[in-house]
Amino acid sequence: MRSLGNDEESLIFDYCLGLTSGERTDRVEAFIASSERATEIHRRIQSALGPLASLCSGPCPEELAERMVRLLCAVARGAEAARIQATYSSSRTLEDCWQCLSRNILIKLSS
Repeated sequence: MRSLGNDEESLIFDYCLGLTSGERTDRVEAFIASSERATEIHRRIQSALGPLASLCSGPCPEELAERMVRLLCAVARGAEAARIQATYSSSRTLEDCWQCLSRNILIKLSS
């Protein structure tokens, strides 16, 4: 049984989450039907997602949404800082710091 590539596994995962449509859905269904490995991966993902079916969905609490936005902003700032650091060398670097994303701060590491 040959191993699947990342694209094939991603397509099966997307299918299991209902993120495919039209031609992609037809393609992944045919692939699952023709490949033992794809069938096994599909079965495992479906069994892992099974318990989630009993959960009730609802709106995201405002505090959680705000924390997620702060986290994404911190990650974006961290990526920007890394880009700037790589582009412009300076005597002060962020190498000695650790970014605490949940608090949106940089923490100085002790030497």
